[in-house]
Amino acid sequence: MIRFRTNVRHPILVNLMATTLKHLQALLDFTDADLAANRRGKLSHDQIDYLKRKASHERNAVLLIPSALLIGMLTLTDFWLALPAILISLLILATLIGFYEQHLLEIKDQRVLSLSGRLNKVSHTHTVTHFAIEVNGERFVVDRDFYYQIVEGEYTLYLLEETREILGVEPGKARSTSTTKKAASPTKSSLANKKPVAKPKTTQTKSSSLAKPAATADKPARPKYSSRSKSA
Repeated sequence: MIRFRTNVRHPILVNLMATTLKHLQALLDFTDADLAANRRGKLSHDQIDYLKRKASHERNAVLLIPSALLIGMLTLTDFWLALPAILISLLILATLIGFYEQHLLEIKDQRVLSLSGRLNKVSHTHTVTHFAIEVNGERFVVDRDFYYQIVEGEYTLYLLEETREILGVEPGKARSTSTTKKAASPTKSSLANKKPVAKPKTTQTKSSSLAKPAATADKPARPKYSSRSKSA
């Protein structure tokens, strides 16, 4: 079941129909900073703290049962008879503690996914009424207040990747916060590495100059007369 954080900031707005972003923030208790971080696919600092507190409560609840059994075996039974069970209980406790400590360290690196589409309300009764919403064929079980105050329409849900928990909702499609970067100017190193493009060599045919010798070669050479031969 999808659980939401208890609202403490806008108790009056929760009684209204959640038709605007402000109403949705009051209903799910997320801020503009949370929404801005979720749009970038990340968790905000407040959301990280919330998830760490939630994981700590779950860890304490899980460790309570084996701890109680361990204390009962130490007080009500003979120590040597209960030694194997005590060792097993200690091993289980150490494993659970290590798992939750690793989980706490990984919370800040978890990704946030966005899911845009038409939100439809879905409910069914089988001894107990279950309330759910459906976006793009994916169904999420929600609590009664969220079900009755949300209005069907186009929304964008921001989900925790690991558990598919709803962190925030905004009307309409997801907004991109990425800015267009200007084209980088070429650096000196890139200009130095850039090889000059070789220009094709143009071969000029000297047809006229070549044709003249060929033409003159076919004609017979004229005899040259000196001044003496003319006088004779």
